[in-house]
Amino acid sequence: MTKSIYQKIIENLDSEGKLTQPFSVYDIEAGLDPFVYDGAFDSVLFLHERRIRILVKRLNVYKEIWKMFKSGKKTSIDLAWKSLEQALAEDGTSKVLEVLLIDLKDLQQEDFYPLFLEKVKTALKESRNVELIKFCLGVLELEDELDDEVKAVIFTLALADEFTFYASLVISNWENSDEVLFNLIKKVSAWGRIMTLPKINLKNIEVNQWLYEKGWQNFAKPEYQASIILANSELTNLLNLSNLNEENYEFLTRMLYYSSVIEPGVVRIYNTSLDKQIEILKAWLNAFNEYELNYLSIIVFMQLYNSYRNLKLMFESMNQEDFMHEDEEKLKVDFTFLEIFMEEEKFDDLLDYFEESYNFELFKSYIDELGDRENVLFALQLGTLEFGPYLEDAIQSDPVSYLEVLKIYAIQGHPDLTKVLDVYRDIIDLVSIAVGPKTPRFSLQMSDNEKLMTGVLAEIKYSPRIGSDFIIAGLQSSHESVRLSAVNTLRKWLKFSEFKLDDIDEGLEDLIYLVLDYEDFPNIRNLYREIVDEYGN
Repeated sequence: MTKSIYQKIIENLDSEGKLTQPFSVYDIEAGLDPFVYDGAFDSVLFLHERRIRILVKRLNVYKEIWKMFKSGKKTSIDLAWKSLEQALAEDGTSKVLEVLLIDLKDLQQEDFYPLFLEKVKTALKESRNVELIKFCLGVLELEDELDDEVKAVIFTLALADEFTFYASLVISNWENSDEVLFNLIKKVSAWGRIMTLPKINLKNIEVNQWLYEKGWQNFAKPEYQASIILANSELTNLLNLSNLNEENYEFLTRMLYYSSVIEPGVVRIYNTSLDKQIEILKAWLNAFNEYELNYLSIIVFMQLYNSYRNLKLMFESMNQEDFMHEDEEKLKVDFTFLEIFMEEEKFDDLLDYFEESYNFELFKSYIDELGDRENVLFALQLGTLEFGPYLEDAIQSDPVSYLEVLKIYAIQGHPDLTKVLDVYRDIIDLVSIAVGPKTPRFSLQMSDNEKLMTGVLAEIKYSPRIGSDFIIAGLQSSHESVRLSAVNTLRKWLKFSEFKLDDIDEGLEDLIYLVLDYEDFPNIRNLYREIVDEYGN
């Protein structure tokens, strides 16, 4: 008999009660795109949105299921439960949970509800259906009291990134939630840590000490982690900004580096006033001028300097009010975050601080002290290295290590991005990738080409339409991680541009309808549906 997901988690815990990595509730490999790690994308959407995204025609399916439950007959309840499992597997929990919880609040006084609740608790330990477990965790968010055994099961499930966010919604209601959530975040390390961080007590001194020593680390997407730490924790107040020692300066450098790459071209500290940002950045600049330069500190400086300089040029070249309102609609991009830079005198003062510290020749001279890879990436950041045989040979010799070249060129809008993609086309056989979603696989493990493919797809998110053949091939891959990377990147392109599907490639809409019929994974299927609904012709 196939083991339940709860059993799989239990069997993969180490002596510290942490999951051995890599771990997947689906038993699939994640590749190089952090957004395809277990539980990443649907939980990110739910974390940011928590909105009703279910199609009206699907609502009727659940209304019929509730009717079967309300009949009170055991056979009807058993059938209703099976129908619920099937519907959740079809739709994906993140898409339907909010509306189902509204229904369940109205059904809590019905006679069938205690039996329904027992099925929910049993499913946590016995189910092999990922979407059903997420739904059951959502249901328990409505319960005021749970016994210790159920709480222990919830905590165990929370150790898997796929369930961490949903479990944290339940745990947040417990009397000792601060203690439990802090214990949980120390045992998870990827998306689970990202999802838990906003829920822990970020004002607690012990929590902040842990964030400083270990908690900032995250192998999935450290950008999210760093942004929340800078904006919401007490660490910037505890670092002694007026006199940063070298250790605190290095920590702040890491946080600024990670938080700056979350929004290429615009560096800011989330949910932080302009005055606080200026205080943090001036303190960092003072330390930057005092301590020995290194690769990371110069990269952070260049990211900040170029970002603020570009913003200044942007504001000088157009009417600010028109830019904030008219062009926002035209470009379909939310520029409201730029309002923090509208206090021109303070912004100019901050930019002056950077101008005083800018020393291109000094930064350029530092390149010679770096290793080969850092040398190349740093030179690309400074604009002192052009595409040619040297860079081409470097990529071909180690294509994974040099994936960041794609990101740098994509963010810069560099015309040689197409040449770099040509190198990756020579390495990855796109025809061998596009074999079809239903093509039988000899192994769930990814090939080297498939892993590299997810890395390329992750890095071209910032270059709409350039590299569309990688997306087209990825959508037709037989590996779920490659397909999810492809649809994630496509969604990013469409969201931040005026393109429709066929603007990216003629026939792309037809292709998505075709692969939709063969897609088994609810996360991918739902993204296909949203894309054709919003961006189809």
